[in-house]
Amino acid sequence: MHPGAGLQCQVMEGKGRTLTSKKHHEIGDVIFVEPPLHIVCEEAGDPDFEEIKKLCDVEGDMDYDPLWYWCALRSLTDADLPSNSRITTVAAEVQRRLLLLHRPETTEISESVDRVAKACGLEGKEELLEDLLQVWIHNCFEYQETPTGYSTYFAPAFMSHSCLPNADWVNDPEGNFVLKSRRVINEGDEICVSYLSEEALLDCTKTRVDDLDSTKGFVCTCPRCVANEDPSRVFACPSCSLGEVTFPSQAPLMSEDMEAIDSFDVFPSCATCGRELTRDGFKACLRIESRIGNILESLEAKPISRHNAGEFLSSMEVKQLRRLSQLGTHDKHGLSAKLLHILVDYHVFTKEYSEAIKCIDTYLDFCERVYDGLNGARSWALEEKGDILLEMATYEILIERNSSKFSSFSSQSIRRMFFYGTFAGDEIRKLASSLILEKLFVGLLAFVVKACLFQTYEKAADELKLLFGDWHEYHTKVHEKIIKAQRKLALS
Repeated sequence: MHPGAGLQCQVMEGKGRTLTSKKHHEIGDVIFVEPPLHIVCEEAGDPDFEEIKKLCDVEGDMDYDPLWYWCALRSLTDADLPSNSRITTVAAEVQRRLLLLHRPETTEISESVDRVAKACGLEGKEELLEDLLQVWIHNCFEYQETPTGYSTYFAPAFMSHSCLPNADWVNDPEGNFVLKSRRVINEGDEICVSYLSEEALLDCTKTRVDDLDSTKGFVCTCPRCVANEDPSRVFACPSCSLGEVTFPSQAPLMSEDMEAIDSFDVFPSCATCGRELTRDGFKACLRIESRIGNILESLEAKPISRHNAGEFLSSMEVKQLRRLSQLGTHDKHGLSAKLLHILVDYHVFTKEYSEAIKCIDTYLDFCERVYDGLNGARSWALEEKGDILLEMATYEILIERNSSKFSSFSSQSIRRMFFYGTFAGDEIRKLASSLILEKLFVGLLAFVVKACLFQTYEKAADELKLLFGDWHEYHTKVHEKIIKAQRKLALS
């Protein structure tokens, strides 16, 4: 398996087949590169794909989205299909390798697969379709967004999940699977990746465990999930208000049944006053958590950005949300951190840049506290902070020069002026009449030095390079911002 990569396939009790390293790897090392075993994408207009969509969208009651069944159908061989079938097939060896990958034992054919088989004229192939469907569900990786596509790989399918993974994967421009180390890997260490997104790795333990159980069919027992405390579930102490209580990792959520909540009896103590949380206090914390979670879910369903946040939130609502977060959790709960991250867009929209920086710093502090190591969500937030610092500097210089002329400049136009040097007609007139163009970058240079802007961008770029590679757009986008800013300020 990947000669020269230094990998060994082993069977571990409770996990099945796993990969262990026979080499030492530093953070950012490429462990191996592998081409896809099979790629399947949505095919709008294809008669068979449209038939599957019809089953799912019109008739309903199907277990999965159309693409999952399409993946199974597109994994059949010529020998599996009737001679008049239009479905594109795979080589027998590809199907054989697919069926070597992990899947639960098929004990019965689901009604959904039975309907797909009948719709495509594949009576007699129901068990094979069920097996292939489960292979894709348990082993696929996201390949592309438009049209949505999934890919399977052979060796990567043997890697186990961890909420503290020591490896990370990315698709290179040719579609190959590139495995990189995101922590130091020593000889004999198991290679683990995350089946969750970078953002989901910051969710509370109970949410992560439940998500993996419902989507992948296993209960995670990684070091983070079996830890005594969950650092993402922190609440203000109901007794003293000054201190904080940190929930145990196994503490139930408000969304669970009341029996689970009423039977839970492992209550934490306040780090400041020392009082143990009472059952009533525990339930009060759950209610706060549920309230913030419901608000967050509502906000995440809206297309909020820094260009339109004022259309969805009022100043009073933002004050109330920040008060709820502060009083209920001291801004240290994971849901509070996510809420404040959304409010960053509102504060940028209203040009309250100092408040935006406070909110994003709180989010960054949360990321560092709950996750030990590289995390993409934290790196993207660092990039966002750099954007805000630069925008704040530009805006403050404009306002200092002439507040009546420049207060109406949008967040988008301010950033566009700096990075791309493009101006709308009215912007040029206002800038020229104030004799500010030649002085803008001089003021910016002083601010950039003071605010350590480049250090923020460079830290984000360095982390994204280690995680995804120096060729990946996540890294190159930040690197281009650094280059453009350096060139602009070098002219001053």
